[in-house]
Amino acid sequence: MSRSGILVVSMPAIGDFVRCLTAVRIIAARHPGVPIDILGSPPATAVGPFSPDIRHVYEFARRSGKLDLGRRLAVAREVGKARHATAYVLATNFKAALVPFLAGIPERIGWFGEFRYPVINRPRFGLDRNDPPLVLEQATMLLRQRDVDLASLPPPRLSVPEAERAACREREGVGGGERVLALVPGRVGDRRSLALPKLIEIVRHVRSRGLHVWLIGAGDDRPAVEAIGAAVEGVRDMTHSPLSESILRVASADLYAGTDTGLTHVAAAFGGPVVAIYEERHRHHAGPLNRNVRFLVDDTTDWRTALAPGSFTAAVTAEAVIAQIDQILLELDQR
Repeated sequence: MSRSGILVVSMPAIGDFVRCLTAVRIIAARHPGVPIDILGSPPATAVGPFSPDIRHVYEFARRSGKLDLGRRLAVAREVGKARHATAYVLATNFKAALVPFLAGIPERIGWFGEFRYPVINRPRFGLDRNDPPLVLEQATMLLRQRDVDLASLPPPRLSVPEAERAACREREGVGGGERVLALVPGRVGDRRSLALPKLIEIVRHVRSRGLHVWLIGAGDDRPAVEAIGAAVEGVRDMTHSPLSESILRVASADLYAGTDTGLTHVAAAFGGPVVAIYEERHRHHAGPLNRNVRFLVDDTTDWRTALAPGSFTAAVTAEAVIAQIDQILLELDQR
C-alpha cells in the first residue's frame, strides 16, 4: 500500500495549537486534496475537530520530564495505520519528534537541534534558540516561508455547522433575535486578567442591555465567575463543562470578550467579533492574527517587572471594553 497524507505535530498550549493552524492552512494549500492529520496534547486537541483543514486528531497526554516511551509507542502504532508520507514537527523538542519516527513516517521535517537527527531526517537549519522567533514565525519558517510577514499569512480558522450552533443556543434558552456575550474572565490573581470590579461593571452593563452572558472557562476561572454571579443576576456559569462544549458555546455566541487566554484564540478563529484585552508585548508575541479581533492594549506596563494581579491590563478600563461591546452590538443590529 502506498503512503499518502501528512501528519502535523503541533505545539501543546491551546493558543499555540490554534496559531499552528496557520501552518496547517499553508500545507493544505500546497498539497490540495492530501489529507492532513494532527498530533497534539490535551486539552488543546479539543480544538482539532473544529478545524476544516484537519481530517483526524491524534492525542498524546504528555507529562513533563517523562519520556513515556511505551505510551509513545502505542500512539505511534495508531498513527502508523494511516501510512502518512510526511510529518511536520512544529514543536522543537526531542520528544515531540519521537511518534512520527516510531510510526515509520519516511519524511520527517523539523528544526535541527536537541540531538534530533536522524529522528528528524529532513532537518531545517537557522533557528536561533538563544533568540527564538514567535511561535507562528517558527512554525511557518519551518515550511520555508522566509521573511515572514505575519499580516500576509492565512489566519487560523475554525468552523461549526449552523445547525449545531442553533441547537446549542436553543439548549441554553436563547430565543430568536436575542444576543449572547461569551466572556472568559480569567483567573483571579493572574496578571493578565482584568480586575474583578471591572469585570462586574462590564457584565452589569451587558445584562442591562438584555444580553445573555455566558461565563466560560475552567476551574481556575471559577472564583471570578462566582464573584460575578454574586454581583450580577442572570449570568450563566459554564465553567463546569468539558473544553469541547466550551468551544461550541464560544462559536455559538454573538460576540466574545476575554484576555490573553487560549479561548481568545479559539474565538478569533471562528470569525465572530472578539474584544481581546492584552498587554502590548504579549499582543505581538502571542495574540490572535484574525482581523475580526479588536484589541484593547495596555502599553504602559513593563512586562518584565509587573507581577501584581491584573498588572498587564491595568490601563484598560471597563468603559473602554463597554464601548467596544456597544459598537459591536450596533454593527450587528445594522446587518
